[in-house]
Amino acid sequence: MSHTPLRGRLDPAAGAVAEIDAQIEAVRDRVRAFAPELVVLFAPDHFNGFFYDLMPPFCIGTAASAIGDFGTVAGELSVPTALASACAASLLEQGIDVAVSHRMRVDHGFANPLQDIFGGLAEVAYCNGKFFSQYRVVKAALPHLASGGTITLTSGVASRGTMANHSAISAVNAAIEACVRQLAKELAPRRLNAVAPGVTATTTYDAMTPAAKEDFVKKIAAKVPLQRIASAEEVALAYIFAMKSGYVSGSVIDVSGGQLVA
Repeated sequence: MSHTPLRGRLDPAAGAVAEIDAQIEAVRDRVRAFAPELVVLFAPDHFNGFFYDLMPPFCIGTAASAIGDFGTVAGELSVPTALASACAASLLEQGIDVAVSHRMRVDHGFANPLQDIFGGLAEVAYCNGKFFSQYRVVKAALPHLASGGTITLTSGVASRGTMANHSAISAVNAAIEACVRQLAKELAPRRLNAVAPGVTATTTYDAMTPAAKEDFVKKIAAKVPLQRIASAEEVALAYIFAMKSGYVSGSVIDVSGGQLVA
């Protein structure tokens, strides 16, 4: 799907506008029916965020933000950093000359398709990647799950906390927790719970420069009563508890260092 910065500003005849809107709605319906787990965007660099004489003609962003030009939404795009990095590494191994940006800035060329088809910048990748992927696993597992079996999902403290530019993330995590409560009732006596971690020391942040990572961790730790972020081992203990404690169901276990009471 292409884009234009002039919709609503310099429109053709009303009939043509109606036809364009109908086609966009048809695309939107097809994409919703398909429910993609990952969306890959290809867009031109007419924002001049990059200069072709200084770098290869293709660049992969491991993190990106939209500038909000021509009435589009400004903010962070939900980019799966590890997957984007792996994609770049694979292309380089195959001799394809690509650059990598850890702080890509994009314009309406990226934002228009996301808003027209998915309704926003971050909703599609995060919702499909975190909510629907887990929901599909639950559905696939049910025929094989014993009567006393258990499933533990992953949400996040953003479901009940507040943070700037995290509305989509908050909504998706809240949806997971609502799903846990409902499914725990529907699937009983099988048990279903969720673990809601805060920021955790994992490879998720390895794409950041050491200085940026250190600054990020310090800022998060300053907001947590325990004054640090979680280790992966500490979060893992919550999953073990949810699986082993036979009288826990429909619960969300916070592993946030007290972040929600800070």
